[in-house]
Amino acid sequence: MSADTTTASAPAEQDSAPEAGLRRSLRRNRRWALIASYFFLFVFIVFFLFPPYYMIITSFKTDAEISSVETIPFLIQEGVTLDHFKKLFFETKFPIFFKNTVMVTVVVVIISISISVLAAYSLTRLRFFGSGVLAT
Repeated sequence: MSADTTTASAPAEQDSAPEAGLRRSLRRNRRWALIASYFFLFVFIVFFLFPPYYMIITSFKTDAEISSVETIPFLIQEGVTLDHFKKLFFETKFPIFFKNTVMVTVVVVIISISISVLAAYSLTRLRFFGSGVLAT
């Protein structure tokens, strides 16, 4: 009986060595996938968040600092100013344009949601030619 148990345990030990190597390989692959994911996430953040950052920083600069060549474009050096915002809200028609944009957006969203709800109901509840293909 003891001979059978030793022979039975030997192949199990041999199988565990390749299995452990496979686990190590998977762990290594996951680590490289995680590193690559973080790298591309960082590139994405820099590429897509830099323009809004630059616009916000520039909006708080003075006209002289914006047009000056000697200043660092990514920092505010001469002090924060709100003159551009005063000019935008009180000397232009921006509030009217913004109100029109909000009104059009609200109407379009309401119409889109109404049509989408009706379409979703018909796709899920009603039987029609091709409904079996669409239902997943």
